[in-house]
Amino acid sequence: MTYKLLASDIDETLLNDAHQIPEKNLDGIKLAREEYDVRFVPASGRGILAMEDLLKQLGLYNQPNEYVVSFNGGAVVENFNNQIISFDYFSLEQAQNFLDYGRQFDICLHIHTDQLVYVFRPSQQELDILDKVGLDYEVCNQWDISFLAQRKIAKLLYQSFDMAYLQEIEKKMQEALAIPCQLSYSSGRYMEINPKGVNKGKGLLTLAEHLHLDPKEIIVVGDNYNDLDMFQVGAFGVAPSNAIPEIKALADYVATADNNQGVIAEIVEKFIKR
Repeated sequence: MTYKLLASDIDETLLNDAHQIPEKNLDGIKLAREEYDVRFVPASGRGILAMEDLLKQLGLYNQPNEYVVSFNGGAVVENFNNQIISFDYFSLEQAQNFLDYGRQFDICLHIHTDQLVYVFRPSQQELDILDKVGLDYEVCNQWDISFLAQRKIAKLLYQSFDMAYLQEIEKKMQEALAIPCQLSYSSGRYMEINPKGVNKGKGLLTLAEHLHLDPKEIIVVGDNYNDLDMFQVGAFGVAPSNAIPEIKALADYVATADNNQGVIAEIVEKFIKR
């Protein structure tokens, strides 16, 4: 099979544990793009603007005919002038309801908009992580978010380092709130809340249709729960060795490399290089 697109999760997949792109991955992506005409598409829970530094490192920033799948598939964007192909978002009222509901629990909350991330009640540990990742955020001390009326609210996060606690909140939330939504988990500390039907698989199919690609011409790679839908759209799925068991069970290939050892380079060497 000749593949035409490689879609990769960012955190714990493309990036190592120090939140850097391993040199092997940079070299592999460059080879795939320049020698074999394979597009590299970041597919992330991160917002569009939160990926700019990475896109610059990859040579993809503000480039025509290059793309990102962001907000867990909520937005599909051409990198040149951030041209929107699709964007799904919550109404202000829906976002306020999720915020008000989450406020009663011992968690940090995030609101991700098309411009900025707003963080409510963060611990110092969470702030340290956000700073290390390089996320552009603002700590918000007001719970009335009417000031976001002109913004597109792509998703919310409930954050705790106790994943079992987040799962208990999920059970209660499904009963308490009658708001259609798509839930997933990531990075061992986030419950991600997107509009109903939004996931990375759907975003990838939107991009495939835009580019007139068959999903069979696409390789996907990811490590966590919010990547699961990418492995169910007919693409060739690769799990890094650090992936959760549920990802490995769906993968067509489980790599020997993890996110620190350059899993993208392994994919290019094994499935793209000819």
